[in-house]
Amino acid sequence: MPAGIDKKKLWTVWRNLIWARASENLAVVITTQNLFDETERGLAMVAQPEEIVFEADGPGTFLVDVDLTRIREMREQEDGPKSSEEYGAKPGVLTQWQRPEMQDKVYPSDPHLEPAPLPDHVNESSFSSTTRARRNRAGFEKRSSPLGRSFRL
Repeated sequence: MPAGIDKKKLWTVWRNLIWARASENLAVVITTQNLFDETERGLAMVAQPEEIVFEADGPGTFLVDVDLTRIREMREQEDGPKSSEEYGAKPGVLTQWQRPEMQDKVYPSDPHLEPAPLPDHVNESSFSSTTRARRNRAGFEKRSSPLGRSFRL
């Protein structure tokens, strides 16, 4: 995951986001960054779900050994009330919290099919704009802009 150029005030946020991606995906996330002069602060790191195993903010070449055994174990486990006693990240998130049977209902694989109606207890306004756009991809929906102009998505 290339981190681009000096993050300046976003450095801490960027660092946290990298570790969050590792935790939520039960994966190793590796990032590097270009340094164009000695005044820039870099961010090279290797994050695993439970810890940051390497971090550097200066120039250099680094070699980091990563053991995938723990990550594989976490992927096979199920999250439970006592998971936090043994794991530093939620185990089982790639299987336990996914709903594959809902995938085609929410995001039809055939773009010409209308999305399934939502259950009464689900409010579409709580969806992200990306999810709403995916649900509307089978047809066009007329909307109004803040300026009062109508347009089609």
